[in-house]
Amino acid sequence: MKKTSRIPELDGFRVILVFLVSWFHIWQQSWWTPYIGHTSLDFLVRSGYIHVDGTILLSGFLLFLPWARARRDGGLLPDTREFYQKRVCRIVPSYWFIITVVLFVVALPFGLYGSPQFMVQDLFTHYTFTFTMDRATYIQSPLGASYWTLAIELQMYLIFPFVARAAVKKPGAVLTMMTAAAWAWRGWCAWALHDYNMVLNQVPAFLDVYALGMALAMVYVKLEAAELDRKERILITCASTALLALCLWMIPTLLRHQAAAGDHVLIQRGQMIRRAPFALMLGGILIALPFTIRPIRWLMGNRVMTFLSSISMNYYLIHQTLCVHLRRLGIPASVSDMPNQAGEVPWKYQYTFLSFGLSVLAAVLVTYLVEKPAGKALQKWFNSRVCGVPVHQLKKLAEDARISSGDRVMLVGTDVPAQVMARAARLMKEAGCTVQVVMKDTRAELACGNTAQPAGIAVMKEQQGGRMVQAAALATGTKSAAKKE
Repeated sequence: MKKTSRIPELDGFRVILVFLVSWFHIWQQSWWTPYIGHTSLDFLVRSGYIHVDGTILLSGFLLFLPWARARRDGGLLPDTREFYQKRVCRIVPSYWFIITVVLFVVALPFGLYGSPQFMVQDLFTHYTFTFTMDRATYIQSPLGASYWTLAIELQMYLIFPFVARAAVKKPGAVLTMMTAAAWAWRGWCAWALHDYNMVLNQVPAFLDVYALGMALAMVYVKLEAAELDRKERILITCASTALLALCLWMIPTLLRHQAAAGDHVLIQRGQMIRRAPFALMLGGILIALPFTIRPIRWLMGNRVMTFLSSISMNYYLIHQTLCVHLRRLGIPASVSDMPNQAGEVPWKYQYTFLSFGLSVLAAVLVTYLVEKPAGKALQKWFNSRVCGVPVHQLKKLAEDARISSGDRVMLVGTDVPAQVMARAARLMKEAGCTVQVVMKDTRAELACGNTAQPAGIAVMKEQQGGRMVQAAALATGTKSAAKKE
């Protein structure tokens, strides 16, 4: 049905999830309860923190999507090193920048560190995304409380390529084990513990959410590749719209129950109990949005949503620290010392909209002045060499073979590192070719009494037919050949 690699409707999905989480954090400071007519939205704001689970679900879906497409098409699986490089370029520059700014603008000027030792520990664990593993740096850090989501994501990124490869081979077994592990973790925590601060939001507690996102990615790639007639497309559209409506009707009930929790322990216990059903409801929205009726798809996938989605990570990292610091500075001015408790309605309006507006502005500046330039520089540095081989030599391989879109190409490498061959194959695939890779190892061939001499290549040429183009050496002692049918 859908033939594009991007799914614009999910931009709006991300924006709404991040907005609801940030609204909760701003509400913690303002105490402003919104109404629609006489209907209070207190339950929606009060339970806003739970939508972090939706960002984890969306992450699992989008991360696994390239693996799901490769599994469907029988193509090359995503390169692990490129996966890590993209994550570093996307996340690390702005995250480190924001942490550093908060240190010098908030933590140090206001004396929020009790000792130099704790400051060093806190900074080290935050810069390395390990602060969630220590109670002091997780609970008591003056750098801000919203970074934990990114830390959990980075920790999951470390193992995700290996989990994804296993899921491509045995999806049922891997996703079932991930789900069982998460349920066992949360079940044990709910039964054996009374303090959930250090266990509620660790990687094991989200494994079933990631697994659901991965399963939905496999469903999506089947739907996007399906060749349907008009009646079938209408049926899919109607079913998707109905599923979306059903999930939107069910979610408020769950949020009301979550918002009714009496104390901190019950709130966290409720999160553990409701994580799976809430993820299923959000998963229904996620898989329905790309196939629902056109007005909804436009509403969720327009240019405004795409722009807001592009700054959403930096907005999320900035908003909570910023709104807390506004209160610390007394901005905007108020009549009483505690305007939220005193019920100063004008102040609540001003503070809420100022917090949202300044957070968006700061996110735009960080995205376009820090994240994108630094990310491009890092990616350029990563791309400059692959296993010691300059990338321009890999591009020259494709040029020398004189390939064009639609060609069928055999790429033959002797003693060439696998990553170099994979990168060369991707360059040819990006040019529109169908690529077959043959890798030769001199030591193995010598052990068998064979060598990868030109005569051997000539035999292969005679067997395969077509023209063989000998490419330049990619590295010392390594050569490759491309065969074009």
